[in-house]
Amino acid sequence: MPITISQVKSNAAADYTGLVTLNNQSGGTTTAQGTDLIRPSDWNSAHTYTIGLSASEIASIFAAGSGLSSTTAAGGITFGAATSAYFEPFPLPNTNSTLSAPVNGSLYIDGPYEIPNGLGKGVLNVLVSNAAGYLNGSVLQAAVTGSVTAYQTFYDWLALYSQGAGANTTRLESVWTGCASILATWTIGVTSTSSNQIRVSNQLSLSFPSQFDSTGGQTYGTTSQSKSLSSQVSTWASTTINSFISTAAAYVSGARMDIIALSNTIAPGIYWLGHLLHSTSSTTGTGYGAMTAIQAHSRLGLLENLVNAYRRQGSSASNSSTNMQPFHGYFATTSTAPVGTINTSDIRGTTGRIYWNFQVTTA
Repeated sequence: MPITISQVKSNAAADYTGLVTLNNQSGGTTTAQGTDLIRPSDWNSAHTYTIGLSASEIASIFAAGSGLSSTTAAGGITFGAATSAYFEPFPLPNTNSTLSAPVNGSLYIDGPYEIPNGLGKGVLNVLVSNAAGYLNGSVLQAAVTGSVTAYQTFYDWLALYSQGAGANTTRLESVWTGCASILATWTIGVTSTSSNQIRVSNQLSLSFPSQFDSTGGQTYGTTSQSKSLSSQVSTWASTTINSFISTAAAYVSGARMDIIALSNTIAPGIYWLGHLLHSTSSTTGTGYGAMTAIQAHSRLGLLENLVNAYRRQGSSASNSSTNMQPFHGYFATTSTAPVGTINTSDIRGTTGRIYWNFQVTTA
């Protein structure tokens, strides 16, 4: 942060010209050219002095506290309100908590929520639950030989919306979108050399977010488990090989907290939370398999009244989008990811809202 000092005094006297008579050191006089002397015009020119102090050199003088934050960069020092290290829009009471089963690809909108101090970079947490997955559903038979591989990707999307301004107050506009995804590759193979001998292999590989930092960054981790076994039998029960991959399957089956990285800084204001679950799957191979991969998920949250039965004033019929709680409901059209804008007419009523919170994390 350079500081410049300028000489601003101006002397209106005329400059000397030609020969000028001056006193000398011996008490006599001497002559000199006027242009060789310091003249009034020399003081009228721009005299500046710059003290070169950078923002980082004086940053320690400006200590932030009591709800303030400061940042130091080459351009200077910026002050602002400190963001929340933790935010919980509402506590989750035990007596009114419920698991709801969202439709695959449906975008649900909860809110409005006031975030008074804004959100820094960190993570948003939501709670989900699903039945045990990656279960074999076919009786293993010595007469059947083949291999089937199932591929599945599961997406847990979150989004934050704010209300539009001016002519756009009747819609929500996306300010942030994040996703935690799980990728799975699952292979079951059966070979047989005789009518009373079976050899079966079962392998599951998973990829999922596993590490998070305070800047909203996330790193994916992996796990894999496999086992092969032979037996002198003509048939095996369908559940025989489920234990081969049960340790890996436990990473995504049952109750789970999904963590979605927030790499943006969200300013104080009123927001709506959008959430969407979406999955895709495909299989390759022939000759075997009824395979149950990761099951449909439910979300933990609050049970609420469905207010669609209350007609809007001036209407003789119930309205699926009363908007008693502005924009609270679900988007009328399914999609693979949260949409950018949501109009009032796009919302349909729902009976709950999910629990979520935000926290800064370094682990």
